[in-house]
Amino acid sequence: MIYGEPDGHGRYGVLSTDQDGALICHECGVARQSLGRHVREHGLTAAQYRADHGLGRSTGLVTAELSAKHRKRASDRVGTAQWQRFAERRDPDAARRESLRVFREEALRPAVVEVRRKVLESDALVEARRGRRNTAVHACEVCGAQWCVVRVRAVARRTCSDTCFRKLRGWPA
Repeated sequence: MIYGEPDGHGRYGVLSTDQDGALICHECGVARQSLGRHVREHGLTAAQYRADHGLGRSTGLVTAELSAKHRKRASDRVGTAQWQRFAERRDPDAARRESLRVFREEALRPAVVEVRRKVLESDALVEARRGRRNTAVHACEVCGAQWCVVRVRAVARRTCSDTCFRKLRGWPA
């Protein structure tokens, strides 16, 4: 789709507002101060909504007024007793690890599974056409699990799963 073309109740790549400054949902045309929760009614996450309608990944789904209100409320909390407790318990490394784990599991995992499924299906079709099947048994270097492959690739897999691969590399599982 081309930037600016009509897209549902808005324009592709543009976050439209009504005369009162409320954001207009591309899916249903309703005007809201915040679209983040609203898009769940359409079965979408905020990231999916942004991708479907050509919005940038960092595009906020709240009005400027609401964003300013949240910013003011957050800055007013700095230095309070609650803030001090937060600062003492804060662990940025753990937060980064969790964020990466969630990203890999939720964002990349379905895509990887789909690609692997397509590769296996195409490999099975090729082998079926050739009328033969490779029955070489491979074993995981980490856990010892065994599997057979439909055909031998240029580089054989050394592990049975992403978890074992991460252990083999010494990365956090």
